[in-house]
Order: sequence, then structure tokens, then C-alpha cells
Amino acid sequence: MSTLRTSEESTSPGQVTRFLEELEESKRRYAKTSLGERILLAEACAEGVAGIAREWVEAACGAKAIPPGSPARAEEVFAGPVAALRHLRLLLHTLRGIETTGTPQLPGKPYPGPNGRLRVPLFADGRLV
Repeated sequence: MSTLRTSEESTSPGQVTRFLEELEESKRRYAKTSLGERILLAEACAEGVAGIAREWVEAACGAKAIPPGSPARAEEVFAGPVAALRHLRLLLHTLRGIETTGTPQLPGKPYPGPNGRLRVPLFADGRLV
């Protein structure tokens, strides 16, 4: 298990408030973007993540004092840029499905489950493993 080192600089409450306000404004702007713009944004994000993946992992390992060559670095690779790129790939798949057919493309057909609740398969072959 790694130890998180604290930064000498801290974020002031005013900065946090400003960041939250910026986030709220970005949420409103995003809600107004077209499907095509959202696809372009997700593609740009994926390119950006891929471009800084090594630096991301180095910064995360440095913050947690994980030495070069340590197997623990793999966790930072998979929890950081790999997870972000997977999410963006799935988001792009969904957005392109909506663009093409008007609805997201699911790996299988939704079906009724217990108590009348709708179940949506998450894997193409229906297995959880």
C-alpha cells in the first residue's frame, strides 16, 4: 500500500468556490452542445489523455512515493489513464450509436427482471465474468 504525500501548497476555500462555479458553468455549456460537438470533445479528451499518460503516471507515482520499477506503478497506470481512456472510448461508442441510430447501442436486449424491474445486459454474452 502506498502513502500519499501532501503538497506544500493547499487550495484556498475561495479557489475551491471558483473551481465549482467554473464547473457549474461548464455543465450548462455542455448541455447546449450538439451531439457532433460532444463527439469531437470526447475525441480531443482521449487524445489529450493519451498524450499525457506517462506524465500522469509519473506524477501519481511521485505523489505516492512509488519508486521506478515497482509493480505498484501498474495500479497507477490502470487506475489513471487506462481507466480514463476506457471511459472515453465507451462514451464515444454511446455517442456514435446515438448519432447513427438515435439510441445508445446496448450489448444485448433489455429484459424484465424480478419485481418488474428492467434489466440491461452489460456484456455481449450476458455473463458477468
